[in-house]
Amino acid sequence: MFLFSIVIVLIDTVASQNGIQWSGNWAFSCDFFHNDLTNARIPGYQCSDKCSQTPECTHFVWTTYNGGTCWMKKGIVSKSNAYKVNDNTQVCGVLSSENSNSEEHNINTGAGDNTGTNKNIGNN
Repeated sequence: MFLFSIVIVLIDTVASQNGIQWSGNWAFSCDFFHNDLTNARIPGYQCSDKCSQTPECTHFVWTTYNGGTCWMKKGIVSKSNAYKVNDNTQVCGVLSSENSNSEEHNINTGAGDNTGTNKNIGNN
């Protein structure tokens, strides 16, 4: 029983360390260190698709910088590599290993699309 309690505490600690709430393969208020590949001034809802169409892109971060910028990144990455930021409009994501065209994720960036409505950020 004692060992089981330790495992539960460790899992809970690891899950709450970065404080990021993932919705599928993307989340708000997060970033990834380094590995910048390229960037594009596009609305947030287009960032995942742009990354999936860019050779070597494995993950991305969208910020409101310069009216909305998608920062495409390369290299081996997982959700646990993301870190929390204080900007609740910033989005980070990883491409699924299958790179499925049927996967969709709806988010409300509130910026960059001029509508503040839900937009598709997944691969479609």
